[in-house]
Amino acid sequence: MIGLNTAVLVRYIMQDDVAQSANATNVIEALSIDTPGFISLVTTVELLWVLGECYNIKQPQLVSVLKALLQTKEFRVESADATWQALRKYRGTKADFADCLIDAVLQEQTARQEQTARQEQTALQEQAEPQEQAVNTR
Repeated sequence: MIGLNTAVLVRYIMQDDVAQSANATNVIEALSIDTPGFISLVTTVELLWVLGECYNIKQPQLVSVLKALLQTKEFRVESADATWQALRKYRGTKADFADCLIDAVLQEQTARQEQTARQEQTALQEQAEPQEQAVNTR
């Protein structure tokens, strides 16, 4: 897996600098399903911010860019499920994508913690049941 930074993705998407865009294109086109490019949450947020603020790309196009990244088999987007959730929320609001992503990651983490707590509770109950049965059979 190869980590991709914001600059590589911006140059690949915008093709606005001959030399740097060519380098970015070579990096992206060398990726494969076996050797994918990793896109971190930080890179995802930075990418949308740079495209929006520096290139004046509007929300519908930003949504398309992010959707394409998520659907490209040669990319691995960190916390892809939360990113999809954030994308759906972002598409229907005036909030910044970063805020939508923070909310989605928080919901994902809360759900994970609740699941862990339920599993721990079940394990404790299962451990207690044999001890109770042993006491009852004496």
